[in-house]
Amino acid sequence: LAVKLFDLQTGACIATSAARNPQTAVAADVMGRIGAAMAGGLADLQAQVSAEIDRLLQACCAQAGIADGPESLVVTGNTTMLYLLTGRDPTCLSHAPFQADTLFGAQAALLGRTAYLPPCMNAFVGADITCAVLASGMCARADTALLCDIGTNGEMALWKDGVLYVTSTAAGPAFEGAKIECGMRGARGAISHITVQDGKLALEVIEGVKPVGICGSGLIDGIAFMIRYGILDSYGSLCDPEDLTGEFEKTLAWRLKERDGKPVFVLVPGEETASGEDIYISQKDIREVQLAKGAIAAGIRIMAEKLSIQPEDIRQVYLAGAFGNYMDAENACEIGLIPYALKDRITPIGNAAGEGSKLAVVNRGEYEYACRLAKEAEFIELATENEFQDTFVDELEFARAVER
Repeated sequence: LAVKLFDLQTGACIATSAARNPQTAVAADVMGRIGAAMAGGLADLQAQVSAEIDRLLQACCAQAGIADGPESLVVTGNTTMLYLLTGRDPTCLSHAPFQADTLFGAQAALLGRTAYLPPCMNAFVGADITCAVLASGMCARADTALLCDIGTNGEMALWKDGVLYVTSTAAGPAFEGAKIECGMRGARGAISHITVQDGKLALEVIEGVKPVGICGSGLIDGIAFMIRYGILDSYGSLCDPEDLTGEFEKTLAWRLKERDGKPVFVLVPGEETASGEDIYISQKDIREVQLAKGAIAAGIRIMAEKLSIQPEDIRQVYLAGAFGNYMDAENACEIGLIPYALKDRITPIGNAAGEGSKLAVVNRGEYEYACRLAKEAEFIELATENEFQDTFVDELEFARAVER
């Protein structure tokens, strides 16, 4: 959760505060929270997030030396989070055909104030994507452009010939460090980047401490590294150490081990970690990444095909969200998460949802423009596309490994 306080006369941000969503204690993902709400926990979930937003807002007011605080708010988020924030029953989001009974884009009473809730575009393309599109400025340009927010639910928006097309795909939590054997979120002790320096494997660890695990950006780097140096084949299988050739590659052979009878690639031996245990990428982890990247890549390809273009016809790619900001774009292309032809056209735009909210705060016209964009956007339902399953299977492969 992030709160920013703005001076409407100057448009300047005068205070910020942030905290982890307390709802994570109930469930780490939105589907888990929907289940908890349906089981009678809706009021508690609403109270949790409302109280934390209020606390963050008061912290901002204290920073800025303001006693009364703002009269109005703009609050954005994914569709489920807006349901829970407003105390709305999310049952309709829990089952097919996954049709939201509201897409917001209206005022609501929140924390004793008037809150403007930007519109969602679909049950799984939320107001955060609407705001991210607004912040990117992609719809104000003639070029074909793609925006991706990569997480458990991968959301994509493609702008072409004056029309905005949006979709979402279930990528799974691998890029958030979940379901990865040594995985963790991007916090203190996480391996966040992997490079080669002076002929050696080099790791960047958040806050420079002994490593504890590996987060999503480090995982992408690790997979890309293994593709480049022949440790992974196109099917995602770890090689036999004896198959490594070349001077540098041979120095990596000791890292290929077996753990519980299954192959792993060791990033950090136990004597160099905080826990005393090896930090590694397992064959199972690689399969999780393949499923995640396959879903995103298939979504991009299907959208392009629906619009009768090739992925390389996309002139600009915007990566929204914290993960997109820290992810190495070239390595994301190396593993096939984003088409390799687009590797020099990628721009991370960070917390674009927050930036879009700021635009809506300081300019009523921008809020109305966002509402119009959402209303006119065309949703592509990937699950009903005949080619999606075959495309998804194709995208499970590491194509760059084939080329090498």
